[in-house]
Amino acid sequence: MIKIPLEPSYQLENKWINALIDEVIIIIPETEKPFLLIFDDENNSYFFTFQIKIDKLLKTLGFPI
Repeated sequence: MIKIPLEPSYQLENKWINALIDEVIIIIPETEKPFLLIFDDENNSYFFTFQIKIDKLLKTLGFPI
């Protein structure tokens, strides 16, 4: 899991969510694609799957690829 606090918070508006986001967690299972867990300023959580490759992020953070 990679926790990313957002300061300042980010206003996210799309067809799934309309909220002020202040924290993002990327969950990286060993045998599945990554997940995105988002928390808004009222501490509500939103859980998403995504298809974007994160190899560059993992390499930057020093994780084995």
